[in-house]
Amino acid sequence: MNVPVWRLGGMLIRAPEYSLGDLRRWLDGATRGSARMWPDYRARDLITEVPMMPVPMLLISGAQDLNTPVELAAEWFDAVEAPQGKQHEVFDRSGHAPFLSEPERFARSLRRFAPGPERR
Repeated sequence: MNVPVWRLGGMLIRAPEYSLGDLRRWLDGATRGSARMWPDYRARDLITEVPMMPVPMLLISGAQDLNTPVELAAEWFDAVEAPQGKQHEVFDRSGHAPFLSEPERFARSLRRFAPGPERR
């Protein structure tokens, strides 16, 4: 992820939905959480496990994502069947969290893909 931890912490502190206890728990999980999950992640094959998406599908990738490289996401995207439509957007200035790196573009992409009832 190309968003520094201090920035994420600052967002969490300013968000009215979270308490200082939530910040502590987030920091605890951020420092030791996903390392234990990597063996399971590496053993998964989404092309086999998720061959079809029954709803409209928007996949957003960060070009600088080292966790889920664009090439890997594109390989799954190309293989998955999506009868209701699918779209893959790559955010050039983002890593693993485009919603934090490029929030305005992310919001525009979501609105364009799934407009609310007032826009349909």
